[in-house]
Amino acid sequence: MLFNIKQLPEGLRDYYNEHWKRLMMKTQSRALILCLLAYTPTPISCKCIASIVSSKMQPLDQYDALEVLEEWIQFLREQFLEEETCYSIYHKSFAEFLQLKTKLMQAKSKLGDIQQLGDIQKRLSNYTDRLLEQVEQEETEEDDEDGEEE
Repeated sequence: MLFNIKQLPEGLRDYYNEHWKRLMMKTQSRALILCLLAYTPTPISCKCIASIVSSKMQPLDQYDALEVLEEWIQFLREQFLEEETCYSIYHKSFAEFLQLKTKLMQAKSKLGDIQQLGDIQKRLSNYTDRLLEQVEQEETEEDDEDGEEE
């Protein structure tokens, strides 16, 4: 089922829109970080966020990413995973709101900054694929070790 912004209570819709306006007044990397989190299915670390969002034209390190995350912490969930603090969007409705807004902006082509989102989504997909391969390899190694112990 497609997300419909009109399904949100009017007060919540206004609240999200105010924050969207505030976000769009900031730098490209700030907007891209939150949009990245909106499309990320699992929590992701500052270091990973910075590596995915950073570009030659607008370099970003993990401290820059952390500054943005701290500014928007009210919308985020922090989790300690694999010895790192990882972040995700707290409310599904806010993630869906961000996804819808970025799609509308891409369709209208009024915001070149957000058009980089497609490239970032590809980098996120590559990152996720590498993580899955790593997990599968670790599981295979654990199975091999268990087999040797028997």
